[in-house]
Amino acid sequence: MHTVVVPLWSLLEVCLEGRGVDQEQAAQAAHLAIADAMNAEGSLTIEVVDQRLVIDGDPVVHGVDTFAATQALTAFLSDACVRRVQFSFDVTVDALAMWGVHIVARSVLSTWPAGVEVTQLLSPESSQVVSPRLPPRPVVAGADSRLRSVFLQHRLIAGLPAIAGVDPMIAKLVVEGIVDRLLQVPGGLEPLMVLQQDEGLLRRSVEVAVLSVLFARRIGWSADSLADVGAAGLLFDLGAVLDASSPAETSFRWLLMRGEDDFWLRSALVARRWRDADAASADQEGPLSVVSVVRMAVAVQEAQEEGLDSLLASGAAPVELVQVARSMLFAG
Repeated sequence: MHTVVVPLWSLLEVCLEGRGVDQEQAAQAAHLAIADAMNAEGSLTIEVVDQRLVIDGDPVVHGVDTFAATQALTAFLSDACVRRVQFSFDVTVDALAMWGVHIVARSVLSTWPAGVEVTQLLSPESSQVVSPRLPPRPVVAGADSRLRSVFLQHRLIAGLPAIAGVDPMIAKLVVEGIVDRLLQVPGGLEPLMVLQQDEGLLRRSVEVAVLSVLFARRIGWSADSLADVGAAGLLFDLGAVLDASSPAETSFRWLLMRGEDDFWLRSALVARRWRDADAASADQEGPLSVVSVVRMAVAVQEAQEEGLDSLLASGAAPVELVQVARSMLFAG
């Protein structure tokens, strides 16, 4: 049954992002997956029970290739106060597309499209089912950004691995702050759409982002600057998705094309320079630059404590930053 999770979440992603040109294709893929997964009675029921996704009575077992989609779909349905969705044999591609649009808009309908039945709650904490006589919930200005924020935060947090020495709740708060910052920047969600094409790189990038923020905070950087540091860490290897043969230059050019303000310039310079792990580069950047912080985070993420020794020996990382990393993550 897990084969239906990814197509359904992909459909909601397309609707959430307003990519109308891709909506029919996503609905067709979801329609095929639902048809293949239907039970003997010609229906498929999806529920959220105790924050777990349940399909036809069986909890969905996470797979490597479906983990992020399962977590994201579960979280999104919960946030949208959807307790249960049932698709029947007569559901059409158009009906699925309309279902996606209404779920993303958090509509409360008295009649759903043919072949679709949705049970909603008044709130995530409530057990009271929404009355079908309630009018549709209006989509207010800013709702799209808020929904995108919820989706992206859940998507990134779902893929966040355990980091030695880092409280998972702290990591979650860091990710939320980075996403909020990206939403403030015109075009800030575009690089995340690119990163999501590679789940492995996405997880790695989130870990580097969290470590970058924690290192910067520990060495006394202002709270206002932390989200920008985290965003630079998140986008540090974006070019690996776009062009694996020259990721640094590809990242640099692609990020500069997004805008000319300090946010994009900082992220572009980090993406170009973090690989230059030598003393000359470190001197040029300054002892405690954003590049140095992100480079330290990458070293820890890749090789754990051995990476610190390598950076210290090469002169590419200041002693102060190495000591901070050791005390935070490897003490005792």
